[in-house]
Amino acid sequence: MSEGKSDKSKVFITFIPLGSHREVVDATRAAEFVEHWSTLLTEEEEEAAVKSLQLSNKSYTVQAADVIAQFFSSINLGQLMDVNLSDIIASLPEEDGLYVLQRLSDVLASQSYPKRLVLSDNALGCKGIEACTSLLQKMSLKELELCNNGLSEESMHRLANLLRDSNSSSIQVIKIANNMSGRGGCEAMAAILRDSISNLKEFMFSGTRADSVGSKMVAQAILDIQPTLSLHSLHLADNVFSGEGAKLLSKSLATCQSLQSLNLRDCCLSDEDDIPDLVEALIQSSCPLQYLDLSGNELTCSPGLKKLISDKTSTLIALRLEENELQSKGVKALVKVLVKGRSKLKELLLGHNECSSKGAQALLDASSTLSLEILGLDGNAIPRTILHQLKETYGTILQEIHENNSDDEDESEEEDEEEHENDSSEAEDIEQEEGEKIDELAKELSKIGIKT
Repeated sequence: MSEGKSDKSKVFITFIPLGSHREVVDATRAAEFVEHWSTLLTEEEEEAAVKSLQLSNKSYTVQAADVIAQFFSSINLGQLMDVNLSDIIASLPEEDGLYVLQRLSDVLASQSYPKRLVLSDNALGCKGIEACTSLLQKMSLKELELCNNGLSEESMHRLANLLRDSNSSSIQVIKIANNMSGRGGCEAMAAILRDSISNLKEFMFSGTRADSVGSKMVAQAILDIQPTLSLHSLHLADNVFSGEGAKLLSKSLATCQSLQSLNLRDCCLSDEDDIPDLVEALIQSSCPLQYLDLSGNELTCSPGLKKLISDKTSTLIALRLEENELQSKGVKALVKVLVKGRSKLKELLLGHNECSSKGAQALLDASSTLSLEILGLDGNAIPRTILHQLKETYGTILQEIHENNSDDEDESEEEDEEEHENDSSEAEDIEQEEGEKIDELAKELSKIGIKT
């Protein structure tokens, strides 16, 4: 199972278990894996080196862990860079699961210098973190993933202490999600950012069940480490960044010149109080933003949001605004911005936004201009006739509609309300466009020394 050659004398290979199905691996089955891996090492004409280990999606008994560990201790793993031990102890008694984690961690820590470590989908807790100490404290570690591990506040603090005690600040990518560690977990995460992170490139900290105080701790820590040039992915879904948290986050984003992916889904952001600061920060950074998720924040298509999308039309590839309050007015305004900016957008998700006929019609009218590959409109209130036209026009681009709350009998009343809203929206658009023209003129005049 060769991955490719690094030079003329060495072939890199990946160790993965036999069979893609889920199973409990006992000693006999583990011996089959070992025999297969041994064959991989010897069948190449040139020298082979193990670069990646993927043990995930199978559950290993104590005896299986011993068989595999003995094999690892007998071969050269000096080139091993990527270690994936996710979901390897499911259904095991706690004592057995901890033994498996420690047995594999210890042998891999003694034989290799991994740069990436994935421990997701294992029920770790404090004891599991302790069992993996030898791997977690490797100085070579640059990427760490701990998602869906049941990490409590106490577990997060133990992790922070382990990483700090390793005297390593080389981690550049850290993904910790769906652990529901609350405010205490945020405090521990802030400590990890300050003590164990260097040149942060990717940061995911979502599904924490944190309150505004905890979320603000994380936002402050991000600001403190100043990830100015290196940060290109920031995923902070399901936190509470309203108010002061959003202001701290905005200060950090203003310096993130390389940011390509931003996920602030379900972060309690406000149209009036939070979005303007975030918009100005992202525009100030001049970042090449490609992926933006602001779903679940009860947003309308406010001037700030339109301004951001207009500024990033040349780079945005995916825009997710599900579970907001765009309504038809907002969808129509959004489509107008995308068309005007000759958007290169490939993915647009607008599910559950109370969008009805006018918004859907705007998407129909723009179908030949937009270059979408994915369009999501589930959970809206689109009339059946227009929905049928959307399906015919967009084909497989339109994601499956599971829920559509349209009542065609109420359409005429809806359209009257929308018409009134659209008149107001068009007036706002004209006012905004005039303001933008004045700003552009002022910039041009300042370049030639004329003050306005």
